Amino acid sequence: MDRLSQALLTLFGFLALLQIVPLPLPILQILSPARASLVAATAPVLGPVSAAPLSATPARTLEHLERLAAYLLVFLLIRDLAWHWRRFPWIPVLPLLAIAAAESVLGLYQSFAQGVVGATGTYVNHNHFAGFLELCLPFAVVYPASRLPASRTRALGAAVVAVLIAAAILQSLSRMGVTASFLALLTVGCLTVIGQRRLAKRTLAALLLAAFVLVAWAALPGGLLARFNRPVFDADLAWRTGVWRDTTHLIAAYPLFGCGLGSYESCFSRYQTVTPTFTIDFAHNDYLQLSAELGLIAFAAGLFFLLLLFLRSARAALTADPPRRLIALACAGAFVAILVHSAADFNLYLPANAMLLAWISGIAAAPAT
Repeated sequence: MDRLSQALLTLFGFLALLQIVPLPLPILQILSPARASLVAATAPVLGPVSAAPLSATPARTLEHLERLAAYLLVFLLIRDLAWHWRRFPWIPVLPLLAIAAAESVLGLYQSFAQGVVGATGTYVNHNHFAGFLELCLPFAVVYPASRLPASRTRALGAAVVAVLIAAAILQSLSRMGVTASFLALLTVGCLTVIGQRRLAKRTLAALLLAAFVLVAWAALPGGLLARFNRPVFDADLAWRTGVWRDTTHLIAAYPLFGCGLGSYESCFSRYQTVTPTFTIDFAHNDYLQLSAELGLIAFAAGLFFLLLLFLRSARAALTADPPRRLIALACAGAFVAILVHSAADFNLYLPANAMLLAWISGIAAAPAT
């Protein structure tokens, strides 16, 4: 990787590990006054201590760090495999398409055969089900183009998988899932239009993109349209915005180094004004929750690293050779999907979805030569 990406990834990992390192109380007071005050408040019960970690719940933080290590291992492994298989760049993608196809079939079965309102697949929540599929959808849409004209049968089969995934996302009735998927495919379409050098091909690509927008709107199920037509400030949105507002107070209390990965539920209650009799374990916004738990420095490093991968993919989608260009198109669309959906949900706290993002990031970060 380039030096900036290495530096960002190293900084992110260092700050995450720092959260469980016991620090002398004077240093803790400087780095995190709110955490030091919590330690002082427990002294009458637990007795005085000479050192404590930055994390308010070190055991939970250690659990999350183990997950981060797994995500990092997946990222590095897939990056290495994608580089070794650079002559066959779609090999690392095929397992994702197979899993997404199976999830889609299950979700459609739930919706049409069992009458479930809002398909969930193997997930508990329909939003997270849509979150997984939206990351795979750009690859399913782009893959058929890589099979033409060599194998029309494979291209047709891949197109069927794309239709299954898109239909399952629609039947999930997830507003953010559908919005993120639409913007992901719109990104793929726009990059395709910009990347065409001939006027005729660029015009054709633009017309196809416009047709996609119209068809996508017409294909929305009635139940999903009803959800989109709800008043802007319905009860769910009002509750979420209240949680987001309270989370900003938690971030202000632990601005630089956070309260510790996995510590949101324990620390949030002190600042909670929304439904105070209920326990809130997620902020329903990955940006806010990660900022609260990791601190603004580590969060900025991780987000900037992801944005660099997106920019790398977008650049490759415009300038790389055809096989690599198609892979980069799909990666760029997947990054847009998760960046959009993370603003209203906690997909990155679902191990399957977070590992899928690490897998895609490994494909995007693979050396081109």
